[in-house]
Amino acid sequence: LLSAREAPEHVYVQPRRLWRKPSSTCLSRWCQLGDGVLQSQNLLADCIAGPELPGFPRPTWQVALFSVPTGLLWYGWYKFAVEEELAAYNSEHPSQTPGYGGYGTLGPFVLGLALGPLAEAVHAPGGAAWLGVGVVWIYYTQYLLYKRVNELYSETGQEEPLTVWWLVFPGFNLVVGLRQLHFLAEFWACQRGQTLQDPLVDFFPFIGAPRYTWRKFLRSPSLWMSPLQDVKDFEYEILQEPKR
Repeated sequence: LLSAREAPEHVYVQPRRLWRKPSSTCLSRWCQLGDGVLQSQNLLADCIAGPELPGFPRPTWQVALFSVPTGLLWYGWYKFAVEEELAAYNSEHPSQTPGYGGYGTLGPFVLGLALGPLAEAVHAPGGAAWLGVGVVWIYYTQYLLYKRVNELYSETGQEEPLTVWWLVFPGFNLVVGLRQLHFLAEFWACQRGQTLQDPLVDFFPFIGAPRYTWRKFLRSPSLWMSPLQDVKDFEYEILQEPKR
């Protein structure tokens, strides 16, 4: 049986190595980890910036700008890069939820997306269910990512910024997703001794605000957007925090 310390190495690192093998030498070279000296230059350079250690700070406004016009295709590159960065960081800072790296995260997801329509077309066993496997996998790896971001902050004595269970709560899954983008970028900026500037976070305070409950979010218009910062909280009883 595996000990608690050995389990993460076996469960997470080995699948990452397995999914990395099918990638071409050219792809592996282009996606190899940088030495952390890359600085933000311009939009194009930031768009194609690969994995770094310390990680390359990718502000929320840039992630949104690159992801929306590409139909979230660029977000796949973001997901790959940050997972590779965290996997490299984990080699020096062991974690209980290290994740599968970029290859191990996107490999099964892409395979599931491809097998679903193909299996359905040829009437193979499982059919479109393979597509569901890919979706479930990416949700699971997102859960691990949120847990890891919280761990990065707790390790330095700071409050964990993400409410992980919001991942499966419609509407709030977008809120926690945006917060993950911001707080991971802010962590890497801090590691590099930089200050993160993000106008999207300035306009939508809920992205970068200290951790709050779902009740706090719903009753506080000042969290929604900066033009509402002077609007008082709603006083509906259902939105008040339960007494302990």
